Amino acid sequence: MGRHESITRHITKEEHGIEIGAWYNGIAPKRLGYNCLTLDVFDAPTLRARAEQDPTISREIARNIEDVDMVGSSTSIAQLVAARGETGKFDYIVSSHNLEHSPDPITFLQGCEQVLKPGGYLSMIVPDRRGCFDYFRPSSTTAEMLAAFFEKRSRPTNAQIFEHCSLHARRLEKSGQQVVFPFALDPREIIPFEHLRIEFELWQKRVRSGDESYRDAHCWTFTPAAFELILQDLSFLKLTKFEVVEIEPAEGEFFVHLRNGENFLAEEENFYKRRTQLLLRMNDEASITAPRVRDLQSELDSTKSELISMRSELVFTQSEVASARERIVSLEAELAGYRQREADLLKAKLLTHEAIEAITFRAKRAESDLRAMRESTSWRLTALLRVVSSAVRKGAR
Repeated sequence: MGRHESITRHITKEEHGIEIGAWYNGIAPKRLGYNCLTLDVFDAPTLRARAEQDPTISREIARNIEDVDMVGSSTSIAQLVAARGETGKFDYIVSSHNLEHSPDPITFLQGCEQVLKPGGYLSMIVPDRRGCFDYFRPSSTTAEMLAAFFEKRSRPTNAQIFEHCSLHARRLEKSGQQVVFPFALDPREIIPFEHLRIEFELWQKRVRSGDESYRDAHCWTFTPAAFELILQDLSFLKLTKFEVVEIEPAEGEFFVHLRNGENFLAEEENFYKRRTQLLLRMNDEASITAPRVRDLQSELDSTKSELISMRSELVFTQSEVASARERIVSLEAELAGYRQREADLLKAKLLTHEAIEAITFRAKRAESDLRAMRESTSWRLTALLRVVSSAVRKGAR
């Protein structure tokens, strides 16, 4: 399933929705037939002007920027929609890479609950800190979001701006700098910008001057488990009615689908069991990009490769052994044939020897009988008769 299919799986073009921060790459634009309003902190002329000043945005892509229906902060979505008289009339809200910029996510979530129908969906794409320039920042916590909620923040704090800039990560390449990283990348190739002193001095300057102008930053950083943990905590504390339908990890980001309704986890035992599982998952997620874990994974992959090679060699050896066994069986059968032939020859030789002895015996006996006959009186008396008989036969010829 592609990126667009993943984020729009719970909406249709006919349903009434809102997209937050569509910019030039909207998820549900009107030009594609979606019945969707747009909400942005800037109006359309400002967005188009900003696009013209950005060399990475072509004029063709800039034409995708649509008119903005509601201008203001996403934190004020409930008030913006109420001004249109459409509270509770929307089937869905979608946004991509916007929640992390919100100064007060809890107020934003509560506003979405008011805007959506019961059972309506809030679908978001959220950056995974392990795959972007937030790489070196820790995951945000429920306590930090509660502080923003109680303080009713309307802009990033100086601390959030400082952390965002001083820990901004990059990967140096021949063609430039990369700030989005695949999980398979060697962590040692990722380094922070060397702006620590500069960002500290800027923080001091803002404090001294009382400068409270809005500066954009990633106020919040998440992994899928860290985000789900916060949502479960807020639900348990009855600060949100959203039900977590699914959180789907992807490369460098994750998809979140929440359903509007009563989803308070009343059973503490089940809640804390699930909470512990998420806390452990957070540690697992953090370890994926750790250099030592990556080295161990590399060693494991190498060992697996060696095992596969050894198994191939074993299969080949087993094949050779099987062939050798078949050859042995064949040779044994051939040897048995030779032995049978030898036995047959020995038997024939024995029979021949016995036959020769019998013939010799009979020959000697005949010779003895002949000698005895010649020495007999009858043989001598018939000698003349045999001579005459022989002469007669010769004359007849």
